[in-house]
Parts: sequence; C-alpha cells; structure tokens
Amino acid sequence: MKVLMRAAAALLLLWALSLQTAIAQSADINTLNRAIYQGISVSGCTRILNASGTTGCQTFGAVGVLYMAATQSDVDGFSSNTPAGSYAVVLSYSLLSSQNLLTLRNSGKLAGVILINNGTSAQVAPPLTVSADSTCPGCQFGLYANDGPYYSWNPKGSGLMFQSFDYPIVAIWAHDPGSVQSLGTLVEATASNQASGYAQNPLYYVQFDATMSAAVDAATCLRRGTCDPIGDHSVWSTFSTNITRNDGKGIIVVSSRIDSVSFIHDFSFGADATRAGLVVSMAIADALSKSPTPMYQMAKHVLFTYFDAESWGLSGSEQFLNDISTPFKCLVSNPSATTAACPFTGMNCSQPCFVNTEFQRLDSSKIEAWIEFDQIGNLDQVINDSGPSISSNIYTHINDASDAATLQLESMFLNNPNLPPVSFNKSGQVSVTIQTARSATSNLRLPPSSAMSLLKRRNVPSIVFAAYRDSYPDYFHSEYDNGLAWNRAQVASLCAFANATARNVWTLASGNNTTAPPSVSVNCTLVASLLDCMTRNLSCSTLQPLWANQISGVPTTSSDYASAFQYDQSLQLMPYMINQFMFNITATSRISNCSTSQDCSYANGYQCIANSCIMSRTHYHYAYSPGIAKDPNSGLWVVADATKPTWTESRWNNIRIRVFKSSSLAYQWIELVVGVVLTAVTVAATLWARKLVNKHFKTD
Repeated sequence: MKVLMRAAAALLLLWALSLQTAIAQSADINTLNRAIYQGISVSGCTRILNASGTTGCQTFGAVGVLYMAATQSDVDGFSSNTPAGSYAVVLSYSLLSSQNLLTLRNSGKLAGVILINNGTSAQVAPPLTVSADSTCPGCQFGLYANDGPYYSWNPKGSGLMFQSFDYPIVAIWAHDPGSVQSLGTLVEATASNQASGYAQNPLYYVQFDATMSAAVDAATCLRRGTCDPIGDHSVWSTFSTNITRNDGKGIIVVSSRIDSVSFIHDFSFGADATRAGLVVSMAIADALSKSPTPMYQMAKHVLFTYFDAESWGLSGSEQFLNDISTPFKCLVSNPSATTAACPFTGMNCSQPCFVNTEFQRLDSSKIEAWIEFDQIGNLDQVINDSGPSISSNIYTHINDASDAATLQLESMFLNNPNLPPVSFNKSGQVSVTIQTARSATSNLRLPPSSAMSLLKRRNVPSIVFAAYRDSYPDYFHSEYDNGLAWNRAQVASLCAFANATARNVWTLASGNNTTAPPSVSVNCTLVASLLDCMTRNLSCSTLQPLWANQISGVPTTSSDYASAFQYDQSLQLMPYMINQFMFNITATSRISNCSTSQDCSYANGYQCIANSCIMSRTHYHYAYSPGIAKDPNSGLWVVADATKPTWTESRWNNIRIRVFKSSSLAYQWIELVVGVVLTAVTVAATLWARKLVNKHFKTD
C-alpha cells in the first residue's frame, strides 16, 4: 500500500511538472517568436474574381531574403547580382510596372514584392504618371460597350489591377508615424543585406502571410463561400420630403461618385477622381439650402446622388436605376421575418432583402436632366498660389451633340456670363471658364460615367463636367491621387465652378428659367474646409459634429475602395459621412436636441445629427455588381447574369509580413553543438533518475 501511494505521488508530481513545463514552453515559444520575428503592418494586393476568372495576388507562406530595388538597374540586375535563393524584393513605387514585375518573376528567385512609397533616402522621385486601371476604365459595361475599339480616356493606364500574380505583393505607404517606423525598419534591414552582398550571414528575411481563399472565378467562390461581392452603399438625398412617383414633378439629378481604386486598395485615396466632385456637390446642396423659396416647393425636385462601386462596372448607379425604373414589389414585408436570403430582422422588406425601401418614391422616367461631376479639381497638379491670376478650364462632356434638349442644357453653362474671378490671396485671382469638350474634328462623347447607366435606358439631357478635355489626369486610380498638393488656387476654382452650377441647378428647378437669387451662393470657406476634411483630416471641425456620439476613432484619411458588400451596414467612412452631411443640409424639420438617435426614437424617421433630431429624405442604397444576386432558396450569392459586372473579392485572414534575422554559419554550428550536448545530458539525467527511482521502489 505504501509503495502504491509513493508511486501515485510520483506520477502526480510528474504530471504537474509536465504541465508546468508545457506552460513554460508555450510562454517561451511566444517570447521566442517575439524575439525572433518583428511583425510589420502592411496592405496587400488582394485577389479579385469575376465571371471570367481571377486577378490580383496569392501566396502560401512565402519566405525570402530582403532585397532593395530602388533603381531600374537594381531590377535589371536582380537575377545576376544575387546568389541562388529566394528573395523578397523591396520595390520603389516609382518602379512598379508590368515589365518590372515580369523581370523579377522570370528570375526564378522571387518570393514576393514589398512596395514602398517615397520618404526615405533609399527611394527615388515619384513617377511622373501612374494608373493601375485600363486605358478605358469599365468601358466594356458602359454606354458604348458595343462600339469598340474603345476611346483611350486613360492613356497612361497600365491595366495592372486586372493582371494575375502567383506571388504576394504588399505595400507600406508612409503616411502616419506607425507606417514611417515600419518603413524605416524595412529599409534598415535591406541596407544591411545590401552591405553584405546578400551572400554572408547574418541576413534579414521576410515571411509573407497573405493567403487568399477564393479561386477559379466568381461563380465558384460564391458557391464555396470564399468571396463576397465588391460594393458598399450609395447615398441619395433630396430637399423634397414628400416626393412620390406620381406627384407630377420632374427630377433634376446632381450626381457624383464615392469610390475610387488603386493597385493596393487601402491606398485608394481618390482625391481628384472622386472627392473634388463630392465637395462641389455638397457645396451646391448647401447653397440651395439658402434658397428663399424652400427647395421642396420648387417646380421640380433636385435629387443628389452619390454612387459607390462605380469603379466596378458602374455598379452603384446600375443598381439604383434598376430599382427606381419599375415599381418595387416586396414579397415578404414582415420586419420580424427572416428568410434564407435575408437573415436579418428589422428590414423594411425581407424578400427581396432591403433595409430601406424609400427609393420607391422615385421614378427614373421623371428624370429630366442629369448633371455629373467627374475629375474636376486638378488636385494632383502643383499650382503656384502666390503669384498673379490663374485661368482654370472646366469642360462639358455630352453624349449626343445632335440632341436639341441636351444642347439646350449645355448652353445654360456655356453661355453663362464670364464667371467673376475668385480671389485666393491678396493679389491673385482664379478665372474659371466653362467650355465644351467637343473639338471641330471630333465628338468624344461621354467619358465613363454614372450618366451612362441612365442613358442606356432612355435618352435624357446629360452633362458630365471634368477638368480634362481629351484624357484623364496623370494619377487617375493610383495611390498618388491623394490630393496633398492642392492649395488656395484650386479651392477658388472649385468654388467659382460650384457657384455657377448651383445657380443653374436652381434655375432648372424653378421650371421657368428664373435667375437664382443672390442668397443662392456657394460658401468658399465651406469648400476649403470640406476639401481639407476629405483629403487630409476626416475628423476636422466641420465634420466632427457629424461623427459625435456615433462612431469613435475617426482616422485622418480613408480609402475610397468600395470593399466587400454587407447588407446591414456601410463599411466605409465616406458613405457614412456623406449621409450625415446631406441629412443635415437637406433637413426639413428639426424638433429637439439630442445626443444619440435613440433620443429621437419617439418621432418616426428622425435622426440625431449635429445634436438635433432631424427629418430628411436622405437614404442609403445598395451598391454591388448587378450581375450578382441572392438565391432566395439557399441564401447564397450567385452569378445571375455573367454579361453584367460580377466583381467579387476573396476572403482572407491576415495580410502581414514578419522580418527575422538569420544567424551566421559559425553561430549555427555552435547552436547545433550546444543542442546536441544538452540533448545528451538530458537523456543521461533521465536514465539516471529512472534507475534511482526503480532501485528505491524495489528496496521498499
């Protein structure tokens, strides 16, 4: 009995020691990982799929020695200047091109690519021109899809975002203290490798973790549940709270787009591509809110539309116009009901799934004019704002130069008396001229634009305004479209143009060509503030009241990439901010103070905006590829029409890299010898302890 008790005690002690050892080993492993690996936050090239196949990047745990490619000669000499092995190439953004990526790939030594932007001595100047989109973005789904060959609106487009890569590409964009520190760590490690000629240990390595789950095509990954439709939420707004399909009033649409895109989606800042147009549209709404005759009493409705996912086959405008072109039919309208395709409660309609059905008030057949803002800011051009007067041109693009109604709409802007110059400093003024984009020898028709989604359905007088005539600016759909170069001269130009447009929109809404009253005037201070907010500081004082008590941790900048669509929420900050701003500007009723929207719950339809309970006809609308739909039986997304846009984004767990340092060869031999000695000592000690225990129990 005594022997059994001692044996049990010995076993219990061994179990306890084993558990303690396991815990210690786990802690040691975590500590060891932190000691060996240095994690660096990066953004990645993701995998995008459509009905035809896949584009983007992929990896499965690639590892490579860090190699710096700061110049073209570094890229050209990569294969011959490095020993055999696998390399993670740190590539300056200025060298990002299909040819350079192919050169690196064909070397047989490439593990992955890490893109870095300017800001360190290891890099060269930014590229003169760069665009990852095609030369005619989205034209295969536009108004002239069957009229090829397509006109090259984006002649500098590389099409890089539509190519497929079987290796990871990640990026660090130095725009905040954290990314600057990460970039410094990476540059220091590559400099160390470069000094050793990539041949002598110790060397710095990178381990990539950027596995994309989706494969084959959109139909396959949707069926497997490994991807989601690309999209988010559009916003529409009007001063006309009581607008209905049958109220007999025409509709004037003022349109702009929310989203942009770049090769690395996290850096889709879209300053000129989208945000300049947003600023103009929002400033126009503010000017119209000062009308002595309330806008809802005008002869025609003014409808502001802000479309998301337009970079993906005009998805936002297509979805919106589909839904307002025919009377909506809700098959299941019980807010407490859920279906396989709509597993949410509180929806206005559960089949089809809609959280908001206020779009039923709109009828596309009542649209009488479409006014749209494209790239109108020239925000990526450096303009001297300390000198004398500056001239700025805005061009009108139309679809049909033979259509009398379209020409009449265009003439309202072309025949406008010369806009008064707007001052941008004590001595300088900006003169803005609006002129037609058509030349004597050609009619370029419309560039890719939301207006096409309407014109594919019926002919409506439409104008697309842009600061370009024949081709896009240099940084369209690129990481460099960040708007950091704009100054007071560009603010003055945008304000003058917005003011002329606001007054003409008021005249159209009046229905009788009445000249707009002086009170309908754009606030240039608001234009400057909104431009600053959207390109440099989203938590600025102008927008801060809109964020208050709603969300926390507003960043200074935000990507305009549409991301992955979710039914019950707007994932991106820009649609949310536009919704809040327009809700406040177009408000027709303010009834009480509030801190949160729950304080306004006693009044149906009111929201708490800027600490007031407000009623407004401002709503979200779904924006995702129109070729994708929910199967009502299975609840899965499916490709319903492969001839329409079917863009999806792969799911993934993490996109990150870890830097670690390999030891020297001598040190590795020391580690091996020490490991063998420790193993031998451990085995000998174990055998001795076992012999001692056996002898002790045998004696008892």
